[in-house]
Amino acid sequence: MGEGYAQRVLVQGLAVADFPLKAPRGGITVERTAILEFGPLRVEKRLVRLEGKLQVLLHLRSEEPLEDLTLRDPLPEGGEKTFHFPLFQGEKTLSYEVSEALLTDPEVRWRYP
Repeated sequence: MGEGYAQRVLVQGLAVADFPLKAPRGGITVERTAILEFGPLRVEKRLVRLEGKLQVLLHLRSEEPLEDLTLRDPLPEGGEKTFHFPLFQGEKTLSYEVSEALLTDPEVRWRYP
């Protein structure tokens, strides 16, 4: 279990063991979630507040290889974040900070050989 969360107790008959429980470190609250599934690709987008800042988390997953994958994510302030992978397969989590709690829909493109 690690980090002080384990305690061994020898029990013979009736025994009592007291030990302090530590509060979990950090804190995260999910504001919004969007899931995009298209063919073999799944993109899960979450808007979370982490340490007082708004973060966008993009979790990509594909069981098969996707060539020339491009993910464009519009920003609430205007513009877009673009992520490009020459060959994508498996899982990857991307993150970036935003100033507004507005969830936009990402756009993905790839090509088959």
